[in-house]
Amino acid sequence: MLDLRIKNPKKFTADLLEEYLAGGMGRMQKRDIDVFILHLLIQDGRYSFPKDIFRAARDLKLTEARLRNLYQDVQLRYQQLGEDQAKEAFVELIKNGAFELKKSRFVFIVRDPMLGHFFEEWVASVEGFTDSSFNPNLVSVSKEVLLKVLATIAATKIGEFPEELEIFNAEPNRPSVIRLFVEEFAKSAGKEAGHMTVKGLAVALEVILGVAG
Repeated sequence: MLDLRIKNPKKFTADLLEEYLAGGMGRMQKRDIDVFILHLLIQDGRYSFPKDIFRAARDLKLTEARLRNLYQDVQLRYQQLGEDQAKEAFVELIKNGAFELKKSRFVFIVRDPMLGHFFEEWVASVEGFTDSSFNPNLVSVSKEVLLKVLATIAATKIGEFPEELEIFNAEPNRPSVIRLFVEEFAKSAGKEAGHMTVKGLAVALEVILGVAG
């Protein structure tokens, strides 16, 4: 028997009853109940997605695909992800080294459904395309498309940043800055000699996107 160990059972129960009875008993659809309970579990601190997606799937006896769909609905209904947050999530993805270069395409491991949506939106805005046909968690884009995406979502101004990024701050031509980052990113993803560290790439991306803390 699964022991969920709710941290705040009083609030969990009160929120669940309030939502369930809002339209009258029996009116709430099963899918809506499932989505709301997952939202409450996340809110209570039981799970932190996307890193806990596999543990939650085991606990709740769901396939990963079904849980991802539920989590996507949770985000759409209760935990909207803004574009700035999506950019921060993109930086975190780089910090975690969740990328590689396959031939001429970058492959990102994107387990957060809403970040995946933003990827699709960013790529579509530059008339590019992504490839996730093999695995929905893998998003593949060409080097040129990534270059256009970064040019589109980059911050309009660059302020003060760490010394390791002086080359980016000193360069007055933003397209050149972004192209330089993509070239270094390709070297790192391709594991070529002299590539930047993952930390360096993440900090550089923070500068470009304007999300440095």
